[in-house]
Amino acid sequence: MASTVVKLYDYLSADLPPELRKWHVTEEEIQESLALLGRDHAALRAVEQAREGDSLRCRDGQGRTVLLYPGRGLAKEAEDACLGKRPGEGFSCRLGERDVSLIVEEILRLEPHPVDGGLVKLAGIEGVEDLAAYRAWYVKENDPKKRLEAAREIARRFWENIRERSELAMDQAERDHWCGVRGKMLYDSMVENGRDPHIPDEGTELLSDEEALKQMVDYQERFYRDYVLLRHIAQQDGYTYTRELFDQEMAEYIAAHREQLEAAGQDLNRAFTDDDFLMKSEGAYMNYAYGLLTRAAEQYLED
Repeated sequence: MASTVVKLYDYLSADLPPELRKWHVTEEEIQESLALLGRDHAALRAVEQAREGDSLRCRDGQGRTVLLYPGRGLAKEAEDACLGKRPGEGFSCRLGERDVSLIVEEILRLEPHPVDGGLVKLAGIEGVEDLAAYRAWYVKENDPKKRLEAAREIARRFWENIRERSELAMDQAERDHWCGVRGKMLYDSMVENGRDPHIPDEGTELLSDEEALKQMVDYQERFYRDYVLLRHIAQQDGYTYTRELFDQEMAEYIAAHREQLEAAGQDLNRAFTDDDFLMKSEGAYMNYAYGLLTRAAEQYLED
């Protein structure tokens, strides 16, 4: 026997917020990209009046250079006092433990490169020499990514609805076996990697080996329901992950990585166990079902 899905929620009939359907690159995103590029190629320029974020070169009464950086909080009183000052203007303030009189000699500001053809050329993108070409390039580069991201977001919404609203009939024996295999594998993995599985979910007293393993097995029940749903979605579409597929994949993987696996001390015979097949099927059904949901989501995207 195996657990089954009595009623799979009709995710294709769900109402989706309009914002989930949008995916095209916007003018605002292009402008943000150009602004970021401008900041990447910013340069220090002399300005005529100090404000926060500037760098000021001043001179005190003894002719010594004093550097101020208003807004950084390194010398707050002096930084506040220099705001609004111009080159050649003097002001008095407290600097550290002493009162000083300073004259502003130079004010520098880190300013982004203007958004123009020169900025675009600095990006070094082949064939992009002006703003129009940059816009076309940016859309071509990012539209496919945004479309895929939007489809995946809708697919995640589909999956949330499926998890919450589908009805399942659980086979206790299959669930216990699945959780037992997965829990034992994770328990062994934690031990092998130096992580202590004996820490309890509640309390402070360390668990025994048996208690720690049971805690790990019980924890898997929340994932078993997802596995049953994903398996059902994939098999409904005609995909079944068979032992033959598993054996072929493992043989190909071992052939391609034999030296690394042997150097790491891996038992290559263990790669073909029934337990490994069971756990590999989880990933296979997950990948297939998510791919199916993502493709289904594409029909909901804006033109």
